[in-house]
Amino acid sequence: MNLFQSFPVAALSDISTNMWIVLGIIAAVVGAVAYGTAMPRNFPRNIPRVPLWKHFYIVLRGASKSDVYNRLVRGLIEKHGVVAFWNEGAWTILVTKPEYLVQIFKNSDRKLNKMGLAERIPWGSGAKLFGINIIDSDGEQYVTFRKLLKEGFCLPAPLDSFRQKGRDLAEKLLKNQTSTQGHNCGVLIGPPVWRWALSVWGEYFLDAQFDNNMDYRTFNIQQILTVQNKKFMGRLKGLFPFLDNLPFKWPVTAHSDRLLHEVQSRLLRLAEDRCRSPPPPDGENKIGFSLHRAREQNLMSEYHYQCNHKQLFIAGHENVETTLNSAMEELGANPHIQELLREEVTRNIPWDYSFKDLDQLPLLNAVIYEALRLYPPLGHMSNRIATEPYVLGEDIAVPKGMMLGWHAYGIQTDPHVWGETARKFDPFRWGKDSASVKQMLRQRQARGQYLPFGIYGRKCLGFNIAMQMLQSTLCELVRNIEWKHPEGYTFAYGKAALVMPDNITMQIVERRSEPEKLI
Repeated sequence: MNLFQSFPVAALSDISTNMWIVLGIIAAVVGAVAYGTAMPRNFPRNIPRVPLWKHFYIVLRGASKSDVYNRLVRGLIEKHGVVAFWNEGAWTILVTKPEYLVQIFKNSDRKLNKMGLAERIPWGSGAKLFGINIIDSDGEQYVTFRKLLKEGFCLPAPLDSFRQKGRDLAEKLLKNQTSTQGHNCGVLIGPPVWRWALSVWGEYFLDAQFDNNMDYRTFNIQQILTVQNKKFMGRLKGLFPFLDNLPFKWPVTAHSDRLLHEVQSRLLRLAEDRCRSPPPPDGENKIGFSLHRAREQNLMSEYHYQCNHKQLFIAGHENVETTLNSAMEELGANPHIQELLREEVTRNIPWDYSFKDLDQLPLLNAVIYEALRLYPPLGHMSNRIATEPYVLGEDIAVPKGMMLGWHAYGIQTDPHVWGETARKFDPFRWGKDSASVKQMLRQRQARGQYLPFGIYGRKCLGFNIAMQMLQSTLCELVRNIEWKHPEGYTFAYGKAALVMPDNITMQIVERRSEPEKLI
């Protein structure tokens, strides 16, 4: 008996019909994606384009932002200095050529405005978290925020407390190491470093301390975003933000929103509780008190009060957290540099050093600058919009309404700018003495080649205090402990928003020899 004769004709018909329906749905989806991702007609055609489908493929496969850059963008942008890049659901102009970066940051003709997440993706989680704040604002609003908050970034840092917190961090890392089983086991440095960052930030900006029992996995924002990006839908939403503007909420979005809401609630509650008591002597201009006073005097709305608190909290503690993590990663991978740094901070400055002493240590500062060069916390930002037709360089015609972005990780690891060892950790590239290190920093910033804290008129107000936090803590760490990677450790970039190593694991050893003390 013929098999096909025994198979019902109606069933074959149903299969054929269903197949065509499925193929039709697939074709419709592909067509919609192709239409929605088509490059605008007025997009400049004299710049190369990062392949869209390759971009989608490796992102959806779970590649980190740094891996996407290294695999797809680096070759094109190092040759041309600018590329067309799909970002946040639209084509943007991504720049690394130093001359173009200087033009963008100087913004001499005022044809570019800053545009934060609240304006770019107003329905997204980032907009709810950051809103309109001093970092994302522009024009008169930025001037107002800066006037109200600038003094809070210029207050003297509590050096004795910073020193103690650095020693506490060393002690915590050592304690974690001694509690592990196995001689060759290492410990994760991320959670203790995060708590250190919260502590120094809370003291300087709020005159308050966070609860030490907060869980790293549920209160660290980068960990929350990492969990989201491990989900396919989380990665897909990053490519197509409109998916969060549907009538329903995806489970991965609901989960991250709930955790982020708890983080911001704790922050605002801590700030409110502290402002119920008088500020400390000479501390009335701390950021927490300045924001509270501005709101009470109707100089700032409740919305802007909350947005600035949240943005400054996140930027303030995450920048020093990621930089210290990155510096420890590289010093663990380069023990000879770690030992040279240890010699510098034990032999060249007194035990009760000042910030002026730390500022004169060339290797200490070069290690921090080099960590920021290889791992700029904000590796990529597309937050400039052309408010009218704009010419980038000599012949790149940027239409009104087009977004422009810069890639700090890209320019700071470009061998055409930093030499053949651009992607290697080499703090000695900065100079042999304090004067040459500082001069190189100024030159690289002025030329648009070094961007971790911004340049020109929008340079980060917190740069100096961040440096003091990092200087004092690194000094205490190398004076009290040694660290190295355990056997089998593999480096990987984090998969959240910031450029930093992921799951850094170290073997921690106490410094047993008494260092030389200067009187």
